[in-house]
Formats: sequence, C-alpha cells, structure tokens
Amino acid sequence: MRTAMVTLGGVQYTVNELPSRRAAEWRTAVQEKLGDISTLIESAPGTDISSGAAIAGLVRAVGSTLIGSTDTVIELLLGSAPALAADRERIEAECYDSELLSAFVEVVKLAYPFGQLANLVARFENGAATK
Repeated sequence: MRTAMVTLGGVQYTVNELPSRRAAEWRTAVQEKLGDISTLIESAPGTDISSGAAIAGLVRAVGSTLIGSTDTVIELLLGSAPALAADRERIEAECYDSELLSAFVEVVKLAYPFGQLANLVARFENGAATK
C-alpha cells in the first residue's frame, strides 16, 4: 500500500492508497463529478471564434462548471481518506483552496498509479529490468 503525505492548514495527514474496489468507486465518482470539465476543455478548440455568441456560450459553460469544481474537488478529497473526513470541519474552516487542490493531486496519484507503470516500461525499454 502506498501513502501520500499532505499538509492542510499546517497539519500533516497520511493518506493511504485505497483498496482496488474502493479506488475504482472513487475514480468513478471523480469521472462523474469532474467529467464535464474535460468535455468542455476538449470542445473549446472547436468553438467558432468569429461568433460572439459561441464564445459567450463557451465562457458561460466553462465559468459555471469551474466555479463549482473547486467545491467538488474538495468534496472528493475529503471523501478519499478517513483522516481527512474526521477533521473535515477544521479543514473547511482553516484551509485554502490552493492547499486542498494540491492535496487532491496527491490523492489522484494514489488512485491513478500510472506513473509507476510508466517507470516500469521505461526500465524495460532501457534493458534495466532484465539485468
């Protein structure tokens, strides 16, 4: 089991990697709650920049999605670890969004451990794994 250390409001927390089934459920929640952001970002290059209405529509959609996304990310973060959930009231009262978003990134690394896979593939490509 891997862990990540996150500091929120001057308090350090250990966040443990979730077991496979719980991690899959958490990843599904992330996709359901934050999927709109990636869809909007993907559609942005197709926006007709000569159309004021199209640009205004994109700005409205992105703005309303992003405004709520910080709260959604915080909710997902606090739901990812019992230690964070237990200290929720203090975290919400004392922590800055930037701290919470940084902690979320660390939790995402635990839930999506593709960095380890990339390192392993690189070792195989360099012949290090066979030595």
